[in-house]
Amino acid sequence: MNSNSEIDSFLTDLGDLENRLEHSTFNYLSVEIKGRQYLLQGRLFFNAFPPTATFTPFSHGKVRAGQLLFKRLGMTAADAFRHLLEGCLPVEGNLHFPYASGSYEIGYQPLHPAGGRTSRLAVLSINGADRKDIVSQDVLDWEVRSADRPYDDVHELLQEYRLGFTGDRISFEAILSHVIEVDHSSRVQENRAKLGLYLPRELRKDDASLGYRVVEKQRVVSRGLLRPGAMSWTDMGNHFSGSAEIDVPRGAVVHCVANYQNTAQYSYYATDPDNVPNDRRATYESFDPDLATLREWALRTQVKGSNARDMEAAVSWLLWMLGFSPILLGLFPKTQDAADIVATTPSGHYAVVECTVGMLRTDNKLPTVVRRANELRQRLHDGGSAHLRVIPVIVTSLPRSSVIAEIEQAERLGVGVATRETLEAAIERTLLPLHAEAIFIETEKQIAQSGARHTEQN
Repeated sequence: MNSNSEIDSFLTDLGDLENRLEHSTFNYLSVEIKGRQYLLQGRLFFNAFPPTATFTPFSHGKVRAGQLLFKRLGMTAADAFRHLLEGCLPVEGNLHFPYASGSYEIGYQPLHPAGGRTSRLAVLSINGADRKDIVSQDVLDWEVRSADRPYDDVHELLQEYRLGFTGDRISFEAILSHVIEVDHSSRVQENRAKLGLYLPRELRKDDASLGYRVVEKQRVVSRGLLRPGAMSWTDMGNHFSGSAEIDVPRGAVVHCVANYQNTAQYSYYATDPDNVPNDRRATYESFDPDLATLREWALRTQVKGSNARDMEAAVSWLLWMLGFSPILLGLFPKTQDAADIVATTPSGHYAVVECTVGMLRTDNKLPTVVRRANELRQRLHDGGSAHLRVIPVIVTSLPRSSVIAEIEQAERLGVGVATRETLEAAIERTLLPLHAEAIFIETEKQIAQSGARHTEQN
């Protein structure tokens, strides 16, 4: 394999973690054409913690999907990349991986946007031939519908196996997630904050640390770094738990950052449940402790029928806690022809929101949200309120990786896209004081920048 700077950079960032992480898996979808298996989508997950889900191998007709423990494949990451660039991964009886136009497309994002502001995520991608030149989407969909465990289409199967077509080409991705995590039970109680982190057993405690910023009334009043010697450690079986306590002002918020080898890996806010700086979250939590129902309804995927409406309710609650004034229209039969949600900022600017538990183009939602935003913008103009701005937004509970192929179309249409990662970050932001105006301006800016980028490309 000839040297490739993107692959070399990924291997450098991976370092000795490859040998230390015991739970790494290779997830794949393949199709058999004329007696030869082709890799359509593969992901090599370098996991610091045991996977929370197990997958039953899928094999029906031409289609196979599965999850394999990487350490049992008898190869290194460098070996896997070399085999792919030679055109065949020697796994499951050989998974062929042809290229398009004489070469593979290789890219590396050491800080992938899917990680958001919560967790570090590095993704190496290798794209091969056009998928349609190997098999059509219709063939895959009809194949999985007739299985003993039937799926409506191949996207549903991909979602179950933590995969998802990332474009029009066959693809392999190597994914390095955060290797250390802030303990979500970290809390502020009166004038003390108990902070903690999780560290896999395979990693050295001496390489871990926990940084913190203490925020009182939107102002940072202290900062510090807790090193391993300052923490108490408990063996939890699959991992070690480190904890320490610090003095804080009453009602403060503590921003925690888990570091490994002096590199930030994971971000989390610890608060006092009885003194949340966001009074709307405190009010909402009195009915839904720890936002359990909201999290379930906002983040679950592939739910059909009336339950899909639950997401619209959850998003409206989330918008309210962030400081917006939302009106929920799509939930009710007589107003289902309207937008799912219309939300306003304190200064009166509008967001027209469509929600989906699936792909962005489901039920023609992309052009629909653009049309509804344009109609509202015209009504405001005709009514003498042309100074109020309107942005269209589509929200999906799917991760960004599952809808990446549709995001460009949304950006070209001037639609803001909120994925599962966006929802998770927004839930975290409800721990802070209200900031609807800032969120609106951020989204408006992102829409403008994306649209300008595509205009320049044309």
